[in-house]
Amino acid sequence: MLRQHLSGTAAAATERLQVINVSPVYTSLGCSGCGNMDNGNCESQAIFCCISCVHTTNAANNIIAAGRAVTGRGVTPARWV
Repeated sequence: MLRQHLSGTAAAATERLQVINVSPVYTSLGCSGCGNMDNGNCESQAIFCCISCVHTTNAANNIIAAGRAVTGRGVTPARWV
């Protein structure tokens, strides 16, 4: 349902947009700063703090990176290869 809505919105946009499915697997565990993948990085669903570099962020950065990798607009992080 959400994909249909997003696809319809993209089709109606004045500039060319593409909807890309990205697997959410590990997006909340991986640090977008240093790449460390650890269950300890998530204090809770809402709080992320990397135990390696103390970088704080959320899964959105990882999802954007994965989407860019799929479209060739960025480098595939090694943890998703």
